Amino acid sequence: MIKHIVMWKLKEGALEKGLSQFKAMLEEMQGTVKGLKMLEIGVNSTPFDTSCDLVLYTVFDSYEALTLFQNHPKHLRIKDAAKEWVLHRHQVDYTC
Repeated sequence: MIKHIVMWKLKEGALEKGLSQFKAMLEEMQGTVKGLKMLEIGVNSTPFDTSCDLVLYTVFDSYEALTLFQNHPKHLRIKDAAKEWVLHRHQVDYTC
């Protein structure tokens, strides 16, 4: 299995304007590709100024399934839309 974790720090003002839309777009990825076993989105709820505002946690059967996910038209639309909201992005992929 492959775990794919992505965290984003949003631009100033994007928390109010784009966070719910960004989260909804990510949630729509559930069930889009064979081999996507789990998809979870979390919004940072701590009152501290932390490095990230939003996290995507996914589990795939294989790197091939992850590649299908990353090249899916819905995912490509999300990446394009995210440019408006995202200041920084961090990603980790690992086998388990």
